Amino acid sequence: MADRRWLDSIIIAAGIRLLISPWGLGGPAVSSATWNAWILGTAIAIVAIWALFAPRSATPEFVNAIFGAWTFIAPWVVGFSGTPDAWNAWIVGAIVCALAVCGIRGMGAHGGGISARA
Repeated sequence: MADRRWLDSIIIAAGIRLLISPWGLGGPAVSSATWNAWILGTAIAIVAIWALFAPRSATPEFVNAIFGAWTFIAPWVVGFSGTPDAWNAWIVGAIVCALAVCGIRGMGAHGGGISARA
C-alpha cells in the first residue's frame, strides 16, 4: 500500500493545479470552466488525501477515476472546449484518471481489496 502513496501525492498536486488554474489562465472570471475547476480540483485533492489515510480501500481510487473522467469530458459537456481551460481540464483529467486506475490495478496485484478471484 505504501508504494501507492506517490500516485496519490501526484493526484493531490493535480487537484490543486486544477483548483488554482483559473487564476493562471486569464484571471478568475467566474464561468462554467472556473466553477468546474474549483469544485473538481477541491474534490480530487480531498479524495486523494482520503486515499492516503485509507490505503487498503479502493473506494477513493474509484471516486478519483470518475472525477478524472468527468474533468476530461467536462469541456465538451459544460461548453468550454474552445478555451485554454479545456486543455488544462484534458491534461489534469487524463492524469488523475490514469493514476487512479493504476492505483486500483496495483491494489489487485498486491491483494489490497480488488481481485479477479471469484
